[in-house]
Amino acid sequence: ALRGAIFVDSMAQQPYLLHLAELWVEQEGGADRGAGRRVVERRLVALRQRADEPSEQCPVERVLLLAPTGLAPGMAPLAPRALDLRARAGAHLGVLLEDLTKNLRGEREADLPELRSRVAVGFDLRASELASLRAKLVRSSQDSADGRGEELEAVRAEQKRLSIDRQLAFERIEAEPGRVLPGGYRFLLHALVVRPEDAGPGASAGPLDEGVEELAVRIAADRERARSATVQDVSKPALARAAGLSDWPGFDLLSTLPDGERRCIEVKGRAGRAGVPVESNEWEQACKLRGGYWLYVVLDCATPEPELLRIRDPFRKLLASKRMRAQFDVPLGSLIEAAETPESKHERRRGPS
Repeated sequence: ALRGAIFVDSMAQQPYLLHLAELWVEQEGGADRGAGRRVVERRLVALRQRADEPSEQCPVERVLLLAPTGLAPGMAPLAPRALDLRARAGAHLGVLLEDLTKNLRGEREADLPELRSRVAVGFDLRASELASLRAKLVRSSQDSADGRGEELEAVRAEQKRLSIDRQLAFERIEAEPGRVLPGGYRFLLHALVVRPEDAGPGASAGPLDEGVEELAVRIAADRERARSATVQDVSKPALARAAGLSDWPGFDLLSTLPDGERRCIEVKGRAGRAGVPVESNEWEQACKLRGGYWLYVVLDCATPEPELLRIRDPFRKLLASKRMRAQFDVPLGSLIEAAETPESKHERRRGPS
């Protein structure tokens, strides 16, 4: 993308530009914090932009699921309009930056009552201490002639300074929201994205599917490691042999808990929400291993919040329709119905670590 490559999106209905940008908001230094500004918020933003439609935000993760093509730039739709579209995307980023700044100011304003209360408590405590000390010094000066006048004057002076400091502190607090200012934005990359039919007969969904599957395997492995399990990748013949299995064991991960419990986990990933295909050798292993065989399906891999479904003994629980000799289709509704209930609120993963 940094070189200006062209990508294919197997789910795209029409060509589009995908922009990845960074926004940041700054805070102006007060009189007691020195001059200049400091960054108080940064955001990554992805914009999808079609030919004659306003640009729209999309998940940043979308960038990671695009597959590069060898298509010549001049042959790609939207290429002649890329510079104009980029300028319009920049205007959209300016609006997003203003909105982000406004939201942060609103948060600061909402915090003002609590800040005032905290500051007031501190000043009230000090004022009480000084009042007590002043009364003590007054009584001491009346009862004896030991010359406590200088100490009494010092306390009176501090009481006056405390009143001034209190007023200044409240003024600084009230000014905090106004010090939050738009910082700026910068584009990190631009991707010209086409449909598979635009990329030519050699284009396929394979690279995208591979990226989704890799992400799904990472999420599933992280889920098992969170259970203190030792996880072995057995998805390839060499890895399976190293784990003492046959070249094609019919599952992707072998998970072993400290108490010896083992899970043979087949992982399926989907960019959105759809059913999954199960190969015949995977189905055969599910039939043989029964309760020891698990199907982990990760949905919405193209979003910031992938959802993991865990299905134990899928051979018993799932109704699969045979589509062809080597593969079976499992509908999404069956997957959701058969999925295990998470063991705790921490069981549901939102993405890879």
